[in-house]
Amino acid sequence: MNDLEYIDNYFANRLSSEDKLAFEQRLANDAAFAEEVAFYANTKALEREKVLSEKHAQWNKKPSGTVLNFRLLSAGLAATLLLVIGWWLYVQNTKPDLETLANNYVKENLSTLPVKMDAKVDSLELGKQMYNDGKYLEAKAIFDKLSESKALEFAGLSALKVKNYAAAQKAFEKLAQDTDLIENKGKFYLALTYLQQSKKQKAEVLLAEIKKEGLFGADLLGFEK
Repeated sequence: MNDLEYIDNYFANRLSSEDKLAFEQRLANDAAFAEEVAFYANTKALEREKVLSEKHAQWNKKPSGTVLNFRLLSAGLAATLLLVIGWWLYVQNTKPDLETLANNYVKENLSTLPVKMDAKVDSLELGKQMYNDGKYLEAKAIFDKLSESKALEFAGLSALKVKNYAAAQKAFEKLAQDTDLIENKGKFYLALTYLQQSKKQKAEVLLAEIKKEGLFGADLLGFEK
């Protein structure tokens, strides 16, 4: 199904509840798609207006009651178009901003670290257990003594959790420079650190780089630039 058919089906009420929800979520997050929808609505309105204008020319020869009906139809059409545009603007204005999305991501996805289920507990695992227990300072002290990249990542997260942004930034900047990692989360976590400090411009630069380079986190905050 192409976009035109998809949009037409939405306004014709031919989509399922799930598809309607998906349509509205895409409308809220995809600026290009939103422009297509607005263009579609405007085009349909113009087409209807043209038809009504032609009928109006014919109805001018009829009693005034018919002309009144035409005016009512035109008013209804304009109201419908305004309703669509108003709803779209409402969705755009109520979308969570990047800072809110970043805070939610940290809260929902970085509250615990994955731990191994075997009996062996090394320093890294002990640090993760401390982190998961909310003992972030103790966890960071353990991670700081280790040299592996995961320890550096977790040390940065521990600092982020206690709002030690300078330490978090330092850890994530160093992590981002590690070219040997298959999945490097350094830039994304650095962007989160900036957003938690309301440094939106710096975060947007990083998020644009992440999206361009296809790095971890490219689509996690719905960033468009």
